[in-house]
This record gives sequence, structure tokens and C-alpha cells, in this order.
Amino acid sequence: SEQSVWLDNIGASVKSMAALVDSLLFLARMDSSQHPIQKKPFRLDQAVEKAVDPYKILADAKSVTLTASLASDAEYFGDEQRIQQVLGILLDNALRYTPGGGKIEVMLRNLHRAAHITVSDTGPGIPSEHLPKIFDRFYQVDPARNQGGAGLGLSIAKCIVETHGGTIQAFSQPEKGANFSITL
Repeated sequence: SEQSVWLDNIGASVKSMAALVDSLLFLARMDSSQHPIQKKPFRLDQAVEKAVDPYKILADAKSVTLTASLASDAEYFGDEQRIQQVLGILLDNALRYTPGGGKIEVMLRNLHRAAHITVSDTGPGIPSEHLPKIFDRFYQVDPARNQGGAGLGLSIAKCIVETHGGTIQAFSQPEKGANFSITL
């Protein structure tokens, strides 16, 4: 049983290192213009719903309310898996920092000829002095509060969104949560 515990720890470490290496390889490919993006038409509302669904179980387990308000018939030309990856990054961060009893909301709206996605939470928020840097690689607002991340997620999200010709921004007020806004 002692060896089983050690093997479990080693397995968890290997998974963590593999995820870090995958993230670094993705960013290196983006930097060298080897875009691992495969664009085709898809329904953006369905992609957002697919990205949100797995997080509902995690939110329930943490007593966090996760809701999604999705515009229907939102067609988009892009890489569906990468857009879902962006949402996964944002939802993972929101769940990580939203306390029990809090709320996370995902909204998809069609505005003129663009799609607008927001992910909002009621967590502690991000201090204003950190907002300009949170999309930088390896940047963490408070390394002492590191809850399992390497500081690459938001950088990857920004690369994916910009490769799709979009923008991503963060807004926050301390103790009132964070709001990430994507325009595609």
C-alpha cells in the first residue's frame, strides 16, 4: 500500500509535467507561426455548451452555481476545440477562485457581426495593478496562492483568441469577482 501511494504521486506528477510540456509546445508553435489551428464552420453556441457542461459537475461539488446563457444559431468559422480550450481555461480559473456559494456565469451574445462571450465569477477578483500582466506567460497574481497552475493558461487563451482574429480582456474589482470578455 505504501508503494501504491508513491506510484499515485508519481502518476500525478507525470500528468502535471505532461500538461506543462503540452502548454509550452503549444506556445512555441504559436511563436514560430506553426499555428495548430484547424478552422471550419461550427455552431458556436453548441461549442460553448459542450465546454461548460463538464464544469457543472465540478461547480456543484464545490457548491458554486454555474449558469450559461447562450444565443442560438451562432455560426462561427474557427477551430471548435481551441475555442472550447479557451473556455476551459477561463472556467477552470473561475472555479479555482470562486468560493462555495459563489456564482459563475457564461454568456454568448451576437453583436452585429461578432460573437461576444463573457465568463464572470464572484471570486475575490484581480487587483487592478495585476490586470495588465495576467495574460503574460508564467505570470501569477499571487504565487503564494498558487492553486496548481503554472501561469500559462491565460497566455494560451490569448494566443488562441488572437489567432482567430479576436480579442480577450479582463475586468475586475477586488472582492467583486472577475469578468473575462472575448470578442470573435
